Amino acid sequence: MKVFARARAGARGNLRAVVAAALLLAIVPSHAALGYVAISTSGRTGAWTVNDSAAQASLRCIYQDQHLSRLVISPPTIKASTRRARKVGWQFQVLRAKWWQTEPDQWYVAYTSDIAKASATRRRAASFVPREWTIPDAFRTAYDSFKVQVIMRWFAADGTTQRGQTTIELEYYGLERAGEPFDPASTFGPAHCAGSLRAPAAPSSGTTEPPAGFVRMSHWQPYWKGFSVERVRSTITELVRMHQTGVVLTGMESRNTYALPPDVARYLTMFRDAGIKPYLALWVGKFTDAETATALRAWEAGNGQWAGIVLDVERGLEVLGERDRAAAVRAVDRFMARVDPVTPFLAYSTFAIPSDHPGMLYSELNSYSDVFMPQLYFSLGRTALRLLDRMQASVDYESSSWSEPPIPIVPIVNDWGDGVNLNELRSYIEISFSRYGAVSGWRLHPNMHEEVKDLWGSFAP
Repeated sequence: MKVFARARAGARGNLRAVVAAALLLAIVPSHAALGYVAISTSGRTGAWTVNDSAAQASLRCIYQDQHLSRLVISPPTIKASTRRARKVGWQFQVLRAKWWQTEPDQWYVAYTSDIAKASATRRRAASFVPREWTIPDAFRTAYDSFKVQVIMRWFAADGTTQRGQTTIELEYYGLERAGEPFDPASTFGPAHCAGSLRAPAAPSSGTTEPPAGFVRMSHWQPYWKGFSVERVRSTITELVRMHQTGVVLTGMESRNTYALPPDVARYLTMFRDAGIKPYLALWVGKFTDAETATALRAWEAGNGQWAGIVLDVERGLEVLGERDRAAAVRAVDRFMARVDPVTPFLAYSTFAIPSDHPGMLYSELNSYSDVFMPQLYFSLGRTALRLLDRMQASVDYESSSWSEPPIPIVPIVNDWGDGVNLNELRSYIEISFSRYGAVSGWRLHPNMHEEVKDLWGSFAP
């Protein structure tokens, strides 16, 4: 519990109140002992008290069947800044962590209550009752977390004009289970209530059908311009061993570089004869007329053997969208007017978390394409389930403003090089099959470990 003397702006403030406040701060050893975080204070305020400690918390998080159902906030004790009766008030706001948006997690205001007002004097505190907020169903996940800020207000004689304000953030919460008496010992800090006490659950092991026009398992093969017949045969051997029925072959690299071998049509026929569908990957920067011409050249070089096109779209388009979104949209439209009609299947591959890349034209690419292939790679020790859940949460949130409903997803996972966690890779593949019906690997690299190849081969084609 913390008691604060009222403070008055200007040199004519109450000296005893200022001294008392100074002495109180002097004996507090550290921020941790305060139990709350002071956010801001302005204008003329009176004395106030907040219960916020491991012994008595103002915030109670109430769980029903392991899921957070309500937040209950005890009122602060507020006195007026004058001898005469004046209105004082308080409200609370709930901050939610967008765990799926950025690292580190960011908070946003998910709910703000109205202001409760009551009369008080300098000696007599106002009479308030606890307030509460019901947690929306969509927020009741183990990934979500919440904290609460309390805003105290002091008003002039008219009861409307605000004279002062103090905002604090609560640091402790009491965990309570619905239907059971509250145990004061179940108080924790910091005050970040989890949306659910139940661990996230992976989807069932059942599978869905791959998106129309795509395959269940595929791998990317960039930088293959110098391939020979023998190299194509060895690549096919590796793909067959790994039960891959698709290969994504780069035909245009960065800076509008044409990247196909001279005998590409022959090589594509070899892939098809082995039961492997070849897709043309185009690393597109800003959808220029020059890139359009190169894309069409690469498509025509396949002599009808390409199964479709995958647009590898990254920072180039994002930068253009950040600088001039209208120009970026026009460029995409011009490109698609020429390229889209030639292919029976079109996918786009880009950053996995739309919320992190507002400059990227997700809505426009989504409206033209058949499949979204997010570049969802292992990093920072994240589990496969968290990675896929985080991506899906962001797509669900952002797609509400897209021009068309979101298209099917085929996640891409990095699976070569040292340090590949085989258990997490297996989990990633299994969840992808269950949710999306397909998965693609980046990339078929000479340094891919044999254990990784065996893992892919353990899944039925």
